[in-house]
Amino acid sequence: MKLLVDGRWLDGHSGIARYANAICSRLSKAIDVRVMHPRGHHAAVLAPIRLTKDLRFEKPDRLFWTPGFIPPAFTKLRTICTVHDLNHRAHYGKIKRTYYDVFLKPILQRTDQIITVSHTAKRDLQDWLMFSDDERIKVIYHGVDPAFSPKQRKPEAGKSSSRPYFFYPGNFRRYKNVERIIEALARSHHRGEAELHFTSPPTPALEHLIQDLSLTDDVVFRPNLAEHELVEAYRNAHATVFISLAEGFGLPLLESMACGTPVISGTLSCLPETGGEAAEYVDPLNVDAIANAMDRLLEDEALRAALVVNGLQRASQFTWEKSATEHMQTFLKFSP
Repeated sequence: MKLLVDGRWLDGHSGIARYANAICSRLSKAIDVRVMHPRGHHAAVLAPIRLTKDLRFEKPDRLFWTPGFIPPAFTKLRTICTVHDLNHRAHYGKIKRTYYDVFLKPILQRTDQIITVSHTAKRDLQDWLMFSDDERIKVIYHGVDPAFSPKQRKPEAGKSSSRPYFFYPGNFRRYKNVERIIEALARSHHRGEAELHFTSPPTPALEHLIQDLSLTDDVVFRPNLAEHELVEAYRNAHATVFISLAEGFGLPLLESMACGTPVISGTLSCLPETGGEAAEYVDPLNVDAIANAMDRLLEDEALRAALVVNGLQRASQFTWEKSATEHMQTFLKFSP
């Protein structure tokens, strides 16, 4: 069969780009893949209409896949769209919600197949799109890149402190719940004995919070890490703290586990689905509970060792090869 892929989603270093490249690079030769580059930005307001124009001369025997959440408004081609979550609709303001509800919703309802990345995200999509057909939305989990592995820890460039650190890899959008991680460090019984490391540059609001809590010497910002530096940051961390209030999949949980680093995870959204029984779970709205989990991992080496073993086993269940195979099977269902 012949598969057209919206190649704009493969560019850059975003989570969607990493996903799209991982799948495209592993598709079987049974699928003839052609990456196309439609005009305009892939997430622009009118992107579905521009995409319709760019596809109008393609033969109808081709299948079109967009790895992002923007399908063509209308097309004679059968279309598959990956929608990772509805966080843009839920957490980016009234204008974004209206755009999703009025413009994107009817387009996605016409899409032949939707792929999503967790059963939690599927339930959200089913409710929003009012799908009664369970087969219209296919759950295919992400994989973990082999680079994330528990090799021997190496000293990190620019890291002068010998204190253990808790690690948060991600951005600072409000639903990521980062403020409570900082507040938890301030309430820890081991305050001053451990650090908190972030992979994004500081925002003014976070800088003020850190100053108010007198944590200036305990919080480190490490933006723009290359992938090999990110792997080392995971490996050297005492634990990863990921207590987001809303996620589509929560890949940092598995990346951390694959590096042999324990995870403190929130109990909301898809995170328990992804982490299984291999994480230390906390109520993400309870700062004391988060602080207590940090303290347990600093004090209880047996607990930490058990989380390492369970995490490695959990992460091994998620591979990009398995994910690509399930994508290929989904694509081939639409073979003429």
